[in-house]
Amino acid sequence: MTIDREAIYVALFNLLSNTLSGSCATIGRRHIMPPDIGPEQQPALFVCGTGEMRDPKPRGTPGKVTLKATLFLYCYDSGINEIPGQEQTLAATQINQLLSTIEDAIEPAHGPQTLGGLVSHCWIEGETLLDPGIFGPQAVSMIPVQMLVP
Repeated sequence: MTIDREAIYVALFNLLSNTLSGSCATIGRRHIMPPDIGPEQQPALFVCGTGEMRDPKPRGTPGKVTLKATLFLYCYDSGINEIPGQEQTLAATQINQLLSTIEDAIEPAHGPQTLGGLVSHCWIEGETLLDPGIFGPQAVSMIPVQMLVP
């Protein structure tokens, strides 16, 4: 069985690009880290294929392949000089809202996300890393996504 990895990653990118249109200033497949992605280009989301897992298969059976992607979400805290307790702008608030939107797109309430039938299921699994800007104005979240190839 030949897997069309590119079509699957493009479908994931298109899903998130369409979902986050208007919410993110930058959406891409090539990861760019701050400071190369500036505050004016954020919020930014990058969809990157980061691995795959193959379960053993007996000869003549299709086996099981799970493709893995990591979503890198960057937000810049433009209100970094606000008085503590009186913040009007927090990168953490932006990230939390965008994470909810991403979750709703990848794991819709109406059934499994199949990326237009290219995979049998697409879901978030594993630890989502989050730095809401603890040591400066730059916030980041890394979201692990898995896609089961039929």
